Amino acid sequence: MRGLLDHLGKRELLIASGAVFLSAPLLCLFINGPLRLIPVRFFHGTATAIPGPVIAAMTAVRFAGKTGEAPGQYSSATLIGRTLAPLVGGAVLSDFVFYPGLMPYQKRSGDKGRYMGKPGTHRRSW
Repeated sequence: MRGLLDHLGKRELLIASGAVFLSAPLLCLFINGPLRLIPVRFFHGTATAIPGPVIAAMTAVRFAGKTGEAPGQYSSATLIGRTLAPLVGGAVLSDFVFYPGLMPYQKRSGDKGRYMGKPGTHRRSW
C-alpha cells in the first residue's frame, strides 16, 4: 500500500477509495444470486481497507509531535465505530421489522420453517 500511496498520492487514493466504496453498494442492486455477491463484497472490502493506511500516514505527518497519541486516538475511534455500528443498525432494523413490505418473507411462530410467501396470503392448514 505504501508504494501505491507514494505513487498516486493521499488525496487521489482517498478519492479512488470513496468511488469504490460508493459504487460497491450500487452494484449490489444488479446481483441476482449469492455467488455473484462474492466478488462485489471483495470489491467493497478493498475499498474499506484502503483508507486505513492512508489515514495512518496522514496522522503521522500531520501530528508529528504526537506519534503515539494521534494514531491511538484514530484507532480507538475506529474501534468504537465498529462496536457501535452493528448495535445501532440492529436497533434501527428492529424498529422496522413490523413495517409492511420491508420483510415480506419473515418466519412466523408456529410455522415449522415452511415458505410462507407474502404476509397474509398463505392458507392455514388445520
